[in-house]
Amino acid sequence: MDPSFDNFNLHIGRMDTNPSPALLTRLKKIILFRDYNNENNYLRVREKDKPFYQTLFTFIRPDLLKIIKGFGYHDYNIKEYWQQKYTKGGFHDLHCHSVEKPELSFIYFINASSNSSSIKFFLPGYPYIKVENQGAIQHRVEVQARIGRLIVFNSFIPHSVDPNKDEEREIISGNMAYYLKPTVPARGLWHIGLTLEEEMALKKKTDAKT
Repeated sequence: MDPSFDNFNLHIGRMDTNPSPALLTRLKKIILFRDYNNENNYLRVREKDKPFYQTLFTFIRPDLLKIIKGFGYHDYNIKEYWQQKYTKGGFHDLHCHSVEKPELSFIYFINASSNSSSIKFFLPGYPYIKVENQGAIQHRVEVQARIGRLIVFNSFIPHSVDPNKDEEREIISGNMAYYLKPTVPARGLWHIGLTLEEEMALKKKTDAKT
């Protein structure tokens, strides 16, 4: 358990869980389709698969809460998610999940082996900005793949996956809004992750009640 993994003074949280083998087996049976850009297989969304994802999200909710509360937030709402299976040689170029909204993203490993590629997080502004950590210049944090490992991070943090060396690496990943207060929105309370239009509509609604 490592909910305060924070080498960049940015939010990168990690926690290891013990998921049900039966649930993992069912999730790995979900039909995926090939993305030839990265040589990976992605989720083909099907309505009948959603209950299995919801079971997983219910299972990891306590651990997600521990991590985001360690960040200083109160709660979250998963807005979108997908499943990705890496073939041998599959990779993911350096990318961010979101730079337009202050959101969090998560990665959950439903399968991995000792040969599965790790995920590398880079300091925003790399290679032009680097930080010194205990006398050493640092620009990235690397997290190993492991079954049941949950990683939560700022959606704007660049990250990548090197070419994979096995056929086992499989994740469920997604983006989520995070909230600062435990209550229903009231005057002056803004829910992070809403669009400007949504925020104004929410403010108008709550103002009418006061």
